[in-house]
Amino acid sequence: MHFSPTIADDDFRLQVLERYEPHVDSLSAPLDLLVSLFARIFDMPYGAVTLVMRDRVSFRSCFGGRFEDVSRDVGICSHTIAGPDPFIVADLADDDRFRQNPLVSGEPHLGFYAGVPLIVPEGVALGALCLFDMRARPALNREQRELLEEFGRVVSAMIVAERQAEEVRRAEARKSLGVSRRAAAADQAFQRMKSLIGDEIMTPVNAMIGFARLISQQAYGPIGNPVYQQYARHIATSGERVLRAMDEARRMEPASTTPEANDDGIATALEEMVEAALSALAGEARHAGVRLHTVGGAKIGLFVDRLHLAQMLEQLLSFCLHRVAEGGCLEISWLREEDGSACLKVVGEGALKAGSEDLAADGAVGEDPAHRATGDTLAGNLPLIARLAAGYGGSLLIPCDEPDGAMALLRFPPHRVSVRPGRVGATSTPVEGTAVGPDSSAAG
Repeated sequence: MHFSPTIADDDFRLQVLERYEPHVDSLSAPLDLLVSLFARIFDMPYGAVTLVMRDRVSFRSCFGGRFEDVSRDVGICSHTIAGPDPFIVADLADDDRFRQNPLVSGEPHLGFYAGVPLIVPEGVALGALCLFDMRARPALNREQRELLEEFGRVVSAMIVAERQAEEVRRAEARKSLGVSRRAAAADQAFQRMKSLIGDEIMTPVNAMIGFARLISQQAYGPIGNPVYQQYARHIATSGERVLRAMDEARRMEPASTTPEANDDGIATALEEMVEAALSALAGEARHAGVRLHTVGGAKIGLFVDRLHLAQMLEQLLSFCLHRVAEGGCLEISWLREEDGSACLKVVGEGALKAGSEDLAADGAVGEDPAHRATGDTLAGNLPLIARLAAGYGGSLLIPCDEPDGAMALLRFPPHRVSVRPGRVGATSTPVEGTAVGPDSSAAG
């Protein structure tokens, strides 16, 4: 018998769940502790973090025992993910929706259930944080419902943060691998140069010096013109200077290879990265009923790590996307300002969702974004974006009361900007010594 509700766009939800599932498993130890605390605060014998899969409800962190997965058709958490609010049933046996449910009418004879959906920035619920008992209980009061929601937001934030941390770790690993390969290639080239100096250059230079000395000393007979002797002495002296320089070069070691020193000096095309971020968010936009639109701007390149720029753009645009109400439009534009800096502007056209104005009320997030919008997993991405931007001398601003409806401004300073994406030589701004990696002086 089918007891679970139908979830709108469940295929998209399952795609998002697939991306987050490994990170839920990697948090099993801290989640076990949190679920234990959660259940004890509510004086409940059982608690769990669940993931609602395609055909089953899977128990990942539990208190009160270890529980086998159950069919999604009968799992109570299938109802919890159908909406954004807590789902509470004080007496399951007295509720028409669950009276015939085999988990209620048979083993384990569930009597009480309270759960809250675990919602991630993509706007879908992965599963639930829930409490249950084998006997009926009084319904939760307002304070208990609010506490239940707070615990749910904490679990969601933990899962999102773990995924972001893993993305950063993978990006750093890929960068380190690239650096290692470039370092190996540089060392190989350096050893080849030392070999050439020893075998192909120093040997003939030694011979040249020896012949010049013999000529200058008239070892094999007199030289009629004394100028030739002088030339021979100059040849020998110059050759000895070259020999000393090459010998010193042979004793040198290759310079330390870092991402900044060995980067290929190519500016990343901002337009290309924006299009890639919008393509990645297309499914979320369709699900939210929001149109995505770019306004053609100047051809701008940024001397910023591609992985960092992709992470900043995707998370910032996702944040803005979920602040626009259904039927609205998200407009992205970019320009080069008078001082040479680059600015990416995100404008929300149409009605914004409730709470968006409150989120923007404090203005800049580049200074201390960590205290803004506590508990909001979408706003929780802002500190990471701001720190990444600051690492390149840039800033993130969440404006308030902008006449054009601007929701976010992401800026990079002139020394990070090229008007023509390509190699360093193609830029019209002074970039000598500019590294593509983060500024070492920026606060972490």
